[in-house]
Amino acid sequence: KEQGFVVIASAAFIGEHSIFTEVAHSRPDEQDIHKMKEFTSLCVSKLTTFSKTTPLLSVPGNSPYKIPADIPLKPKTNSKCINCGICAKICPASAIDAKTPKKTDKKKCITCTACITACPQNARYLGGIIYKIASKKFTKTNAARKEPVWFL
Repeated sequence: KEQGFVVIASAAFIGEHSIFTEVAHSRPDEQDIHKMKEFTSLCVSKLTTFSKTTPLLSVPGNSPYKIPADIPLKPKTNSKCINCGICAKICPASAIDAKTPKKTDKKKCITCTACITACPQNARYLGGIIYKIASKKFTKTNAARKEPVWFL
């Protein structure tokens, strides 16, 4: 708002969970893409009728959405690592040094798993007993399919 933008629509679409990938595996799927197209069409319609008198959009939720927690799960590196540094370039927290990409600064790491997704060698991963226990519990709790929601 401070930059002169007016929010006319908002949506929450479903994607595979970044840490526990069994949750929403292979999402967005065809149904989701259909919903995305439907949402886009509704946005286009709203834009064509938008004026300065159009009421401002109100989106439910909390800000901040969630207080960040210190998650004991941090990416590890296996012997497949070739020190290419792609993980260091993609890390939003600068927790991986390009000179020593096999190491992750656990104090800086936010467990976003971008490094795992970006690694062309599949050398970065989450694992260990804590991960297995947390994965089982989280997957069971969040196994039900959730549908996209939007606000116009």
